[in-house]
Amino acid sequence: MVLNDVLIEELCLISPYEPSLQSGNSYDCRWSGKYLAPRPEWVNMGEMEMLSIMMELERYPEQWEELKKTFWTDPIEKDFLILKPGDFVIMDTIEYFRFPSNICGQLLLKSSPARLGFNHALAGWFDAGHPGFHGTATLEVANWSKWPLMLRKGQPFVQMVFHECYPPAVGYDKKGNYNGQAEPQQAK
Repeated sequence: MVLNDVLIEELCLISPYEPSLQSGNSYDCRWSGKYLAPRPEWVNMGEMEMLSIMMELERYPEQWEELKKTFWTDPIEKDFLILKPGDFVIMDTIEYFRFPSNICGQLLLKSSPARLGFNHALAGWFDAGHPGFHGTATLEVANWSKWPLMLRKGQPFVQMVFHECYPPAVGYDKKGNYNGQAEPQQAK
């Protein structure tokens, strides 16, 4: 069952909660102003150098965990962000979520940003949608348009839809990688 505005507010799932961001069956979430950007050395790497690294990883796959930590910058905070066509960043929401074991969520891009050319990569139920999760929501955002797009800190950008579910045997609070996050996180 998808929760309505009354249940979403009563269950205290979101902090800070602002009634003006509540729709009938979803809650509009805002960009925190924090993001991770790809490191320039990866973006500007030549094809042959990238191929050499990938071949090395085939020989030594245990190095992958350390290597992927080098893809992203440390968190950057700004009042606005301009994404050029093809840019991809990792962001998070102002809102901090607390999911009890019988509630899960699905984060969806709002229609207006989508019509401009923004894309939020959906990986099924996003991490904060797991029952038992608590933390800010991570957004994987790309500009699919042919023109630059701007996002302002505090701008409603995505919406969370809450669903009632049967509690899992082992919740995200017991085995999740991103519990308690308070800023954008790269893959773990």
